Amino acid sequence: MKRIFLTLTIITLASCASTYRRPESIKEKMSRYKSKATSTNKIPEYKVSGFKYSRGRVPASANKQQDLNYSNKNIYFLSLYEQYESFSQAYPENKKKIQYCPVYHQPLITYKETPKKWYWEKKTALSKSKDSIVSHLPKAKESLTTAIREHMDRTHDELSKLCFTGASDNYYIYENIVEITKSNALKRNSDGINSLLKTTIFFNETLLHKVADKKRLRKKGRGLASAKEKVHYTQEALNRMKAAWANSLFK
Repeated sequence: MKRIFLTLTIITLASCASTYRRPESIKEKMSRYKSKATSTNKIPEYKVSGFKYSRGRVPASANKQQDLNYSNKNIYFLSLYEQYESFSQAYPENKKKIQYCPVYHQPLITYKETPKKWYWEKKTALSKSKDSIVSHLPKAKESLTTAIREHMDRTHDELSKLCFTGASDNYYIYENIVEITKSNALKRNSDGINSLLKTTIFFNETLLHKVADKKRLRKKGRGLASAKEKVHYTQEALNRMKAAWANSLFK
C-alpha cells in the first residue's frame, strides 16, 4: 500500500513539474509578441541618417522632471492617447471616440482634467520626399490623406486594446527600451534615433511634427492657485527612455 501511495506521489510531483513555467522575462515577452503574424498597430519602417545631436536645440522643458508617480503602462497609454488627441486636433475628420476604457478609467479622467499647454494645426503642405516619415506610411504612395487617416485608425485600435487588456505589442517594445536604457543609454546619433523610432511613442511624435504645427494655447486669466499643473505625458515617456535629447530632431 505504501508503495502505491509513493508511486502516486511521484507521478503527481512529476506532473506538476512538467506544467510549471517560470515568469517571462521582458526579452521573452518581446520575442513572443514580435513573432505574431499581425499586430494591432504595426510601426512602419522608417530610419534617419546623418542626425547630429546639438545640446542647444533641445528645449529646457524637455529635461524638466515632472515627478509623475505613474507606472510605465499608465505613461505609455496616456502618451499614446495624448498623441491621438493631437492628431485629431489637426485632422478632426478622422477622430473616433474611445467609448469605454475600464483599465485606464481613472488615469484618463485625470488626463482630461489636466490643463493643456498647446494645440495642433494641420500643415498647409506635406512633404512628399522619399526621405520624409510621411512617405513611409502604408498607402502613402496612393494618398497621404488616406495614409494619415489609416495611421490614426491603427492608433485608435491600439488604444481600444489597451483599454481592455492593459498592454499591447507596442507597449512591450517601449518597456524593453526603458529597461535597457537604465544601464545602457542610447547613443545620441542616428542609431539612437532609429532605435527610438521602433517605439510607437517616438514614431508618432516624429510624424506629428511633420503633419501639424504645434501652437501654444493663450492663457485665459490668471486661474486659481489650486489649478492642476500642466503635464506633458509624451515627454515623460521619452524621459523614461533617457531620450530627452532626441527632441532636437523636431527642431
